Amino acid sequence: MLNTPGGGSVHDLTLRIPSQPLPGFRALFLIGPQTASRIEIVEDQSQGSVRSGAELWNGAVLEDSTVTMTDSDSARGVLMDASIPGSLPIVLRGMAVRAGGGVVVGGPGTIERSRVIGGDRAVVIHGGNVGISNSLLTLTKTYGAALKAETSAPGVDTNVTADGLTVFAPSATLDTIGIGLTTAPDITRSVHLNLTNSIVRAGVPLFAIGTGGGTATISASYSDYNPAQNVASQNASISGSHVSNVGDAGFNEKSGHEYELLPASPLLDRGDPDATQGVDLNGNARAADGNGDGFARRDLGAFELQPAPAGPPPGGGTAGGTAADATAPVISGFRAAKRRVRVAHVTRFRYTLSESGRVTLRFKRIGRHGRTSAVGTLKRAGTKGLNRIRFSGRIGRRALRTGRYRVVIRATDAAGNRSVPSAARFRIVR
Repeated sequence: MLNTPGGGSVHDLTLRIPSQPLPGFRALFLIGPQTASRIEIVEDQSQGSVRSGAELWNGAVLEDSTVTMTDSDSARGVLMDASIPGSLPIVLRGMAVRAGGGVVVGGPGTIERSRVIGGDRAVVIHGGNVGISNSLLTLTKTYGAALKAETSAPGVDTNVTADGLTVFAPSATLDTIGIGLTTAPDITRSVHLNLTNSIVRAGVPLFAIGTGGGTATISASYSDYNPAQNVASQNASISGSHVSNVGDAGFNEKSGHEYELLPASPLLDRGDPDATQGVDLNGNARAADGNGDGFARRDLGAFELQPAPAGPPPGGGTAGGTAADATAPVISGFRAAKRRVRVAHVTRFRYTLSESGRVTLRFKRIGRHGRTSAVGTLKRAGTKGLNRIRFSGRIGRRALRTGRYRVVIRATDAAGNRSVPSAARFRIVR
């Protein structure tokens, strides 16, 4: 268990769940604004009691890690519990989770760029505002729901924003649900899900049931599924805009790439044209011209097909054989590891980069009435993937004064393409 109120971190560990642990066992337990990264959690195959690979409370972050458990109903991969009023949102990022119950979310939180494999449930959400994006949700059993959202008891509505998902249930029978909503257990409360830029394949793609005084609603746009197979009953509704039903999505069946789209897929360039820039499940830039038709627009699902490497020019040789790179790098997840930094102490800025490039950080001090003044610049080399920049409160020989600061990061790739800027804030205190 890690519980340090001022913030802390743990990384680069392998945790093994022992055979037949006591009920309620968890291999990793984070409370408060803690960050765990590059953690591997595994368990023996002989188990019986209810257990969790990781349990996260009140602002905890688990990223770039794996949780591998059995497909039994008693195995819960990750529990994100922010159900206590006033709890900070919990973040799950860059994860690979496999368990009978993949991820259970209670209260506000986000799931980003994660592969979640469940037995009969991949992600279950109950209560609060939850976002899930650029993620793959699948089942191993021929029954259940890949994504289930319900109310919580007592008395909390559930609101889910789902963007860039690939949802796949292995059976076409009515026993499998792609995305399901229910007003239970508190039937006086409501549950709503907004679905965009996603692919859903299941016997019942979208399911909603509202009982009592509560309502269950799904609003879908720029997504692909079979609307004729949806089910909505009682106080429930399912609406769609710019929804397609192509049938064969054109998934890449090559081992290890099952749910990425092939260049001939009809779901390329079918996403929301106004969708914000970001990165896909593989960390690649969104809105890339993967099929080479000269038009860059978001693909549907968790993966964005990237342009093929340029070949040699006609007649062989290499001169002029490299196509001009017109894709700007993408920075995501930029933040300070500690929002409050003591004088002469160290923090780190973290960010994910879609391709290698030169990174510039511009620091500004925030004065009265929100006015800012420039105080300095740092330049670093950034690599594709997760990056960390150590910061001691000094820029060159200059130590920053106590106060509030805003830092803006921008990346430039080898071809001179510049990313959209991203900003973070921190405070230097004595």
